[in-house]
Amino acid sequence: MNKTLLIVISFIAMVAIAIAGYVVLQNNRTSNVMSQEPETINEPNGAAGIELSQEPSNARVITIDASEFKFSEPTITITAGEVVKIVVNNTGEMKHDWVVEGEGIATDTIESGKSGTVEFAINTPGEYDTSCSVGDHKSRGMVGKLIVQ
Repeated sequence: MNKTLLIVISFIAMVAIAIAGYVVLQNNRTSNVMSQEPETINEPNGAAGIELSQEPSNARVITIDASEFKFSEPTITITAGEVVKIVVNNTGEMKHDWVVEGEGIATDTIESGKSGTVEFAINTPGEYDTSCSVGDHKSRGMVGKLIVQ
């Protein structure tokens, strides 16, 4: 009887530790997402910083529909330093995302019928490649350009 009781207590303790670890990880993830400070990423090639914002702002909203294998707005033009919020509506059947390649700017993967957003500012003028990074979508033509003037 004592051996069975010890096994049950050990099992309950392991479950409690697993739940506590999950809660700690979720709280840490939520606190990082809710940060009120924009994150600045400096590119190794010396490009000016890119700001990713998690706080509500007066950003210009640009809406894109993503479907198999295209974006409704393949070319987007913004002003250097302008804060923009890209809203991607997945109107297709497959999962999609929207990524500014090599810049650390991306929506999460978006389920069919859902939307995803990313808010940022790019300070360096130039042309940036955009794409869907899910599976082989990029090679199937799901690409675009972000032009920063």
